[in-house]
Amino acid sequence: ASFTGGVRSGSSSNAGRLSVGFTVPKRVPADTNMKSTITVSNGAREDAQNVVVTLEGSPDAEFVSAIPAPSSVQTVDGQSRLTWTLPKVKG
Repeated sequence: ASFTGGVRSGSSSNAGRLSVGFTVPKRVPADTNMKSTITVSNGAREDAQNVVVTLEGSPDAEFVSAIPAPSSVQTVDGQSRLTWTLPKVKG
């Protein structure tokens, strides 16, 4: 399965300072769960407000769980879409 995603901030002058990292294993055996990590960083001095992180993946990949849980889990145009809304990302 392949994934794409991004991060954006609500109305903030710090939008250009946000970055996202996505760590996944090189190989995932069939019929096992893939464990991954999404990290959102804010390089600005001020906190970023209402940051939205979206991860889209193949319909072949089944979402099991996340901490924190996504704000929404949807299927859009045949793709799985997970969305997290983070009220504040410290700067």
